Amino acid sequence: MAHKEFYDKFDVGAEKCKDNCTEKVDTALVSINDTDGLRNKIEAAWYYVSYMYKGKDNSSNDAPCHFLYYWIGHELFESPASGNSNVSLQAICSAINDTYQNHKCEIACAPIDKEEFDERKIINDFSYDFSNIKEYLQHYNNNHNTDFNTYIDKVQAATKFMDAKCGGTEGGYCKQFWPNHKDDIQKKLQDLKTELTTAQERIAEATKAAQTAASLAKDEAVRSATTTSSLSSIFGTLVTTTLVPFLLYKVSNKKFQNLKK
Repeated sequence: MAHKEFYDKFDVGAEKCKDNCTEKVDTALVSINDTDGLRNKIEAAWYYVSYMYKGKDNSSNDAPCHFLYYWIGHELFESPASGNSNVSLQAICSAINDTYQNHKCEIACAPIDKEEFDERKIINDFSYDFSNIKEYLQHYNNNHNTDFNTYIDKVQAATKFMDAKCGGTEGGYCKQFWPNHKDDIQKKLQDLKTELTTAQERIAEATKAAQTAASLAKDEAVRSATTTSSLSSIFGTLVTTTLVPFLLYKVSNKKFQNLKK
């Protein structure tokens, strides 16, 4: 999946930036219990995003800051030493928006629990992965490690979760992001279902054609073997019916000639 490229790079991190790039997030990071090195790990990921944005003024390039938010949130919720994860994440989220506001980083920062965070993360990752998945399915074969039916079901479950969660809710995510992106996400899901069905039909046809070709090749091999066997049998019969009597005749004739002498 394309989103893993971001998360894998954040896992590795980068060297400390020299322009105090963590200035707006330092206070939020201090609140994190660093017994397991989590604070340093988050700082290293923050440095990486800072380097990604250096020299870039593309105002629509909001993917890195969104992925940074979801990567940090995942680390916080998975770390037992992080303390009050949703409060820390809210402060970090605000720092991300402040730092990268020129790149249209407008993440909804209200405190949320792990369950809702996980569902939002699934939707965010899917939105970014969609184009790559669709292109992959157009060249789809059985040699892959992803169960796309299960993946689509997981994303669909996330959309249903957010539908229920946002019903009558006025939170930032439910008021801004979800109403503006829900229809697009559901359309993309339907597109992938169609692509997956087409791909599976294509594979079934290719498999059937391969099986037919193999069957024809087998039949041809059997036919060739039968023909060879028949020719051998005919040749053997000819030898028996012509050569043997001839040899018997030669022997008998020779005996007759000897008797005449």
